[in-house]
Amino acid sequence: EAAAEQVELSAEALDPEELDLEAISSALGALDSAEASVEAELRSLRAEAMRATTAALPALQQATDEGARIGAALGKLGTESAATAALVADSAAALAALEARRAEAAARLSLVERLLELDAAEAAAD
Repeated sequence: EAAAEQVELSAEALDPEELDLEAISSALGALDSAEASVEAELRSLRAEAMRATTAALPALQQATDEGARIGAALGKLGTESAATAALVADSAAALAALEARRAEAAARLSLVERLLELDAAEAAAD
């Protein structure tokens, strides 16, 4: 900022009616000084950005590793979920088969009971 003010003051000194080499030289010197100041500030900002980037790299790597671990855990969970779904489907099929056997046994029992009733009726008629 101080260099910019110096450039302004030097520029004001460049009155077209009073052009003198000393004022021009002074303005050019102030301009060079301002340019050097800006370049120094840019170097400082670049160095700070590099330090910040370097400092952030371990955290970024850690986050990447954690993301990979989470992805692996989700993949494992998906596999386990698929296995559980297969077990549930197998259990449902086994239950359906047992229900079919129960229904068949109930039908046979009903038939045997009917036959016993017919035998009892026939025996009573004799």
